[in-house]
Amino acid sequence: MGYQMKPVQHQMEVRDVKMNYAEIGSDSLPVAFFVHGSPGSWGGFIDFMKDTVLLKKVKMVAVDRIGFGNSDFGNAEKSLIVQAELLKPIVAKFKKTGKKIILIGHSLGGPMIARMAMDYPN
Repeated sequence: MGYQMKPVQHQMEVRDVKMNYAEIGSDSLPVAFFVHGSPGSWGGFIDFMKDTVLLKKVKMVAVDRIGFGNSDFGNAEKSLIVQAELLKPIVAKFKKTGKKIILIGHSLGGPMIARMAMDYPN
């Protein structure tokens, strides 16, 4: 089917912080970009990432927001603006593929993706 069978975790250094994210699915598909609430981690989206019907439609990427999961755990950032700045390079990595990016937020992830869309409308 052209994708790995379980999510693969990666880290990207952004502003001296190692930001963690997981991805699964085909590079040829649009990207569903999941942002968790507080508390939480990318693992909150694992059931979506196992959904074989969804995997036929989108590549899935889920991040650990700063201070959660494997992104500098315990050092949470209160500012949504700063959090958006830290997530931007991860989104940009997938945007370079030319595929559509769909931002999906749960709980505080909802306002987080709204902030991202306001600050980085493209």
